[in-house]
Amino acid sequence: MNKISETYSAISISNAFLSNFDDAVEFSNKALNIKLELNDSKGISDCYSMLGSIYKAQNNLEKAFEFFFKSIQIREEISDYDGLANTYRSLGNAYELNSELDTNKR
Repeated sequence: MNKISETYSAISISNAFLSNFDDAVEFSNKALNIKLELNDSKGISDCYSMLGSIYKAQNNLEKAFEFFFKSIQIREEISDYDGLANTYRSLGNAYELNSELDTNKR
């Protein structure tokens, strides 16, 4: 099951890179469902972070923040410091994008 989840994650990343965001979300959710079934906390947090990045790329920052915070909560619980650093960086980038979008609305 874990290899299938990793494959779904790789397909998600490829689709996100190609701006096929609906497919990217679909495959991220497939990977997430397997990680949830396996009770794989690190894998779950990775999927949440990936979903946050996909939503950030679509400027859907509300959803991006939601998934980044879910990822951070799990990463703190399991002491995944490298993952925390990466997710906080992604979260910071989302806040920066949010600030830019707010400035452009004015």
